[in-house]
Amino acid sequence: MKFNISLKIIILWFLMAVSSFAQVDETEFEGQQDARIREQAAEYSRSRDIGAQDRIIDPERYIVGPGDELTIFFYGGYTRENRIIITPEGSALIPEFGEINLGQVTLKEAKQKILDALGRRYRNVEISVTLSKLRKLKVSVDGEVNLPGIYTVTSMDRISEAIQLAGGLTEDGSERNIRVIRNGQVMLADLLSFARGGDNDANPYLLEGDKVFVPPRRTKVGLVEIYGAVQLPGEYEYVSGETINDLIMLAGGITLDANLNSASLVRFDEAGDSSITLNIPLEAILEDPGNPGNMLLMPDDRIFIRSIPDYHRKAQVTIEGEVLYPGVYAVKEDTTTLTEVIAWAGGFTEEASLAEARMFRSGYEAIRDTELDRQIKLSVDQLSEIEREYLLLKSDPQQGRVSIDFVELFSNGARGLDVRLKDKDSIIIPKTSLSVRIMGRVLKPGLLTYKSGADVKYYLNQAGGLTKSADKGKIRIIKGASGAILKPSSRVQIEVGDEILVPEKKDVNWWEVTKDVGLFLANLATLYIVIDQILE
Repeated sequence: MKFNISLKIIILWFLMAVSSFAQVDETEFEGQQDARIREQAAEYSRSRDIGAQDRIIDPERYIVGPGDELTIFFYGGYTRENRIIITPEGSALIPEFGEINLGQVTLKEAKQKILDALGRRYRNVEISVTLSKLRKLKVSVDGEVNLPGIYTVTSMDRISEAIQLAGGLTEDGSERNIRVIRNGQVMLADLLSFARGGDNDANPYLLEGDKVFVPPRRTKVGLVEIYGAVQLPGEYEYVSGETINDLIMLAGGITLDANLNSASLVRFDEAGDSSITLNIPLEAILEDPGNPGNMLLMPDDRIFIRSIPDYHRKAQVTIEGEVLYPGVYAVKEDTTTLTEVIAWAGGFTEEASLAEARMFRSGYEAIRDTELDRQIKLSVDQLSEIEREYLLLKSDPQQGRVSIDFVELFSNGARGLDVRLKDKDSIIIPKTSLSVRIMGRVLKPGLLTYKSGADVKYYLNQAGGLTKSADKGKIRIIKGASGAILKPSSRVQIEVGDEILVPEKKDVNWWEVTKDVGLFLANLATLYIVIDQILE
C-alpha cells in the first residue's frame, strides 16, 4: 500500500515538473518575442527623422497648437525677429504687444490674426510670420497593437507612424477599420487604402489628445471578396461606404485580359439564407465612378471579373545544345513543326548527336495519378509483378519525353515522323559522346567507348565483368534515342548513347519457399484424401 502511494506521488511530481518546464519554455518564448518587438519599435523610433515631412505644410489645413513655434520678422524702418511658442492655452505672447488667442485655428488664420494685430501698432513696417518649428504632442495607441501605450509624435505624423511606434499591428489587427477618437468624434483610418491607393485622407495627421484604437480584423463574415481578372484578388475587410470601383482599385485594378462585359456581384438577400447575382456594368464604372451601376458594397459581397479566354496566348519552345543558335523560339501551337524550329535555330552543329537527341513536353507531371499514389503507399511485398513494373515506369523522370527518331527524321528524311510543337516543349541536342553507359552490378560501371557492331557481351567485358550479385537473366538495353527498354538479342543493335542496365539478383528467401512448398503439399494431400473418400 505504501509503495503504491509513493509511486503515485512520484508520478504526480513528474507530471507537475514537466508542466512547469513547458510553461517556463512558453513564457520564455513569449518574452523573447516581446523583446524583439520592443527592440524593433525602439529602432524605428531612433531611426526616424522627427523633422522629416511627407509634404509641404498647407497653411489652410494645418491646425496650430501648443508647442508650435512661430517666427515674426520686422523689417523696413524697424528691424527685429521674435520667436514665440504657442502656450498650452493656445495663446501667442508677443513681446511689447501682448497676448493673441490662436486656439484651434489654421496656420493661415493664425498668421492673419498676428498681422492684423501688429499692423495696427507698427506703422510703415513690413511684417511676416512663418511656422519655424513643429510642436510635439502625445497620443494613445490601443487595441490590436504589439505595444499599446502613449507616444510622443509631431503634428506632421500620421496615424500609421503612431502605430509603428507601438510595435505595429498584431496578427489579428485590422488595417481598414482603425478608429481615431478626436474631440469626442470617431473617424476611421484605412491604412490599406493609403498604402495601395495613396489616399491621404485614409491616414490623417495626428492632433493633440487623439486616441487610436485598432479593433480585431474580421476573418470569416463581414468581408468583401474580389476574384478573377484583378491584380490582387482575395478577401478584404468591409468598410462602410465603399463602392465596387473602390474595391477594384484596392485590388490593384483590372488586368489586361479582363472581360469588361463579363463581371458580376453575388450578394446575400435580406434573409441571408440565399444569394442573388447582379451584372456589373464594369466598363461604364471604370470610365465614370459616378455611374449608377457603381453600387455601394454590403458585407459578404463577392465580385467576379472574368478573363478573356486565351488573351495574348504565348507559345514558345526551348532549344538547347548543338544547334547554331540555341534559345527560346516563338511557335504557333499545333502548327509549327520540329523541323521548322531546327531550321530557325540554324540547323545542327557538326558535333550534334541525333541518336541521343531528346524532346520533352511539359504538363504531364502536373496530372495527378491516383493509381500511382495508391501504389507508393504500399510496401514492395504488397505489389504484384505488374504493379512493380508500372511503379518503376511511372517513376521515370523522363515521363514527358516525346517519342521521336531524330536520325530517321533529319538524316534519312522521314518527314512523316515530324512533330507539331506545343507551348513549353523542350528540345535537347547533345554533343556526340561516342560512348555507351553501363550501370548496375558490374565491376567498373560508367561510360565506355562505343564500338560499331559490338554486342552486350563486349561491353560487359570492357566493364570488368559481372559481380556475383548480378542477375544475368534481367540485363536490359535502354535505347538512347527513344528510351525503350529492350532485352538483349541479335536483333537489337547497340548504338551511341544507349545504356546497359545490369540489375541485382534477388535473394531467395528459402524459408518462405519451404513454407510455400509445404503448404502446397499439405493442400495436395488434403485434396487426395477427399478424392479417395469420394471414390470409396
